[in-house]
Amino acid sequence: HIGVDGINKLEEMARLKALALIALARAEDSPDTARNYWIQARDSLTPLIEDTLDPELLEPWIRIAVALDTKPFPQQLLKRLQEAGYAKPGFVTMLRQAGIDYELLGPETAPGLIAGSR
Repeated sequence: HIGVDGINKLEEMARLKALALIALARAEDSPDTARNYWIQARDSLTPLIEDTLDPELLEPWIRIAVALDTKPFPQQLLKRLQEAGYAKPGFVTMLRQAGIDYELLGPETAPGLIAGSR
């Protein structure tokens, strides 16, 4: 839902923009052009990431970090998802293929963060 100040709507617009850019990057044959799409996706989400616990923002951010081979890797952001019990199969597979350990740290999968949700 949308807050009175429109922040949730702005977050959703930034998330959708980032997801569109991620899709373009994945489909792009040119590595340079793909990298530019990944960077634009990152820039779209950057203002929203610092304090968020929202997996709909954190997951694409982590995917972007993997694609751009970000150093140092944003481990603290990944830990937020782990502690919440976030375990979408495609996300976990992507991390493991990138050589990143990902095990759930939370006592149970949190509501709304169940594997395969959204």
